[in-house]
Amino acid sequence: MLSGHGIGTGYAGQWLLDHATVGATIQLINVTVDITNFAAVGVSSSGINLSWSYSGATLTNFTLKRNNVTIANPAAGARNYSDSGLAAGTNYTYTITGNYQAGGTSNTPSASASTQGSSPSGSPTIIMWHHRWAGPALRDYPSDVKNNLNHYSLGMAQSSQSGTGHVSYAANNGQSNADHADDIRALVASGKPVVMGIGGAGSGGVTVTNSTQAQQLVSSVQSMVNSFGINGIDIDLEAGSSSWNATALREACLSLKSIYGSDFVIGVTTQMYGVYTAQWMNFLNTLGHSNYDYTGPMLYDFPESRTASTLIPVCLDKTNTMVSNGVPQNKICLGFMLQPAGQPNYSASENAQVILDSYNATKAQYPNIAGAFFWADDIDPGRNWEFSRQVAPYL
Repeated sequence: MLSGHGIGTGYAGQWLLDHATVGATIQLINVTVDITNFAAVGVSSSGINLSWSYSGATLTNFTLKRNNVTIANPAAGARNYSDSGLAAGTNYTYTITGNYQAGGTSNTPSASASTQGSSPSGSPTIIMWHHRWAGPALRDYPSDVKNNLNHYSLGMAQSSQSGTGHVSYAANNGQSNADHADDIRALVASGKPVVMGIGGAGSGGVTVTNSTQAQQLVSSVQSMVNSFGINGIDIDLEAGSSSWNATALREACLSLKSIYGSDFVIGVTTQMYGVYTAQWMNFLNTLGHSNYDYTGPMLYDFPESRTASTLIPVCLDKTNTMVSNGVPQNKICLGFMLQPAGQPNYSASENAQVILDSYNATKAQYPNIAGAFFWADDIDPGRNWEFSRQVAPYL
């Protein structure tokens, strides 16, 4: 190892001296080892998952410490480790060091995470998309909604005139409009906001790109409030048949808040994939974070929704993107699918655990997130409400 001869002491342990004979040419070989992306994520009340990236010289193994005490020596090829048997609701600090096969050690990054408490604190917002706009195959009335929800979302209002902000809604689940309205008003009276979906990727598209169309949307919502008793809307921002302008939609939202007061719920759910991530983040900034009540990424219909190990990083990434763009944590609801892609015969208990683990891991890093939004709850009645009975009591 070298120190001096014009070589800074900070390089000790990072350069090897190769000399066959005295007087031979000195050759410096860069074998810098760098452990990067060291991360810790609380995934349950007793477990924290650790991961890292590594490149450089050959190692014997790693030394992994928790609160300065060695807990494991992962193999040289390892890039993750699961720490279990931990106390609930407790913060832990980890360090990891690579041990060179030739002697010496790498850098020693650190990361911290907390296990979940025995139950999450506070009263998260729990919203379920309970009624498909296309019409569920099963009887699925608003009065069936379980008491473990504190918001309730109807399916999509449909465009009633192409290229305009006009939308309309009618019961399509076997109820009459009058009975449907009675159900909705009963939910609202019980303290559960009922919001109407507007927009989306399907044929129910709406066009709100100027002031005239903004007022058309406001008039349509007023009509639905009068007819059905809803007290909120959920604006569904997806790539599809709807056309939006953030300034025009801001005008509509401010108008509705002015007419009905601050208790009128305005939600904005977003398709945060590909080029649409930046588009919808700019949209929210223009809309103004004080002009909506909740927002969140749609985590649905994609392969990463199948397991916690793949869904957790996506939840964290999208939440970080929203927070970095100025979205308040207390307005973020993670949007989950009851029947994720590739699981037409899903196991309610398996899917519930994937969602709970993903929610917990995100809440550990972003403790002030508002809650969760679930799509396609009309699947649940036909399965004896398995999902609701498992997830909602925990939340």
